[in-house]
Amino acid sequence: MVSALRLLRHLAIVWLLGILAGSCGRSGPLEFGKPVPVSSSIPLAQLLDGNMPGSSAPVVVSGRVKEVCRSSGCWLILEQTRDGKVYELYVDLKPRADFTVTPALIGRDAFVSGIVSGRKPDLQLEAVGLVVR
Repeated sequence: MVSALRLLRHLAIVWLLGILAGSCGRSGPLEFGKPVPVSSSIPLAQLLDGNMPGSSAPVVVSGRVKEVCRSSGCWLILEQTRDGKVYELYVDLKPRADFTVTPALIGRDAFVSGIVSGRKPDLQLEAVGLVVR
């Protein structure tokens, strides 16, 4: 019994080390959910200052990840500062996304695709895809 537990513990350690080694040195963006057409993104400030797309029109918004749901990774706050003004947008992953996120993304540049819902000033983006650089 003791040797079986020891074997399981060693296998778990080897498995974790394999995961860590596989993620080390990884270059390039992290991608979640559906593909995100980064080249068609608009800055968050432009989205919030401009005319809003129709309720069913998908958008790709760029900004920086300011905050992430720490309990289940089901939302994030996208932020951009332009001309001294801070723009923030709540990005909800629950309704449409098939992924969650971790606090490790805080401070990184992000491109989020999804559908804008709500009205100013209570807008949110229901995400379907995310690219983090």
